[in-house]
Amino acid sequence: MNSPEPTPSPILSRRAVRELDRLCHDEFGIPGLVLMENAGRGAAERLLLESADVTERFVFLCGPGNNGGDAFVAARHLHNRSRDVLLLATHSAADTRGDAAWARSVVERMGISIEPIVHDTGVAAAAEVERLRAQLSGNVILVDALLGTGAVGEPRGAVALALRAAREARPRLRVSLDLPSGLDADTGVAHELCFAADISLTFAARKPGLVASVAGRVVVIDIGAPRALLLRLQGT
Repeated sequence: MNSPEPTPSPILSRRAVRELDRLCHDEFGIPGLVLMENAGRGAAERLLLESADVTERFVFLCGPGNNGGDAFVAARHLHNRSRDVLLLATHSAADTRGDAAWARSVVERMGISIEPIVHDTGVAAAAEVERLRAQLSGNVILVDALLGTGAVGEPRGAVALALRAAREARPRLRVSLDLPSGLDADTGVAHELCFAADISLTFAARKPGLVASVAGRVVVIDIGAPRALLLRLQGT
């Protein structure tokens, strides 16, 4: 007997993703923390599948929002599997928002180091880019978790600096969480500073912009959102 064809993943716009988070909580009682935990753990499991050997280091570029929160969760699970992780954050703990603040606090209590990405200008900025480039190169799986689906416009500040370093780096594999930072989730327009991923681990459903070449191979990570809700929000 032939195996059934896999069910196609829904495609959700930026607006639909926002509604998904709200309705998961309001209609189904699923807290945002549960969705973030599922996303990060699912990403960690996929990253382990993509890892060539146990000596590889997972280096995460973490922004201040939920995309960074997903990275903190993923890094925690990789650390618990005795894998080498490095977290590089564009914002301080005080500037980390919402559920991501919880995810970061857990990582900090576990003693996993989080290094700052220092935004500056001129010579200092060039030196910071070079420092980061060295950390992002070599036997490394580089994970972009700077900006999520809600980001609009050109990356700025420390995020832009991190993307410049990532562009110059030479890791073994480049992975984006949800979608590449600098890529518009709805239109697929890639800004001048845009992470070029080999793989995009997108959460819950595909996004329209993931047809762009910078997204690489797209893998949908189940975060526990009800499928009926995903289908209802498709096209909104």
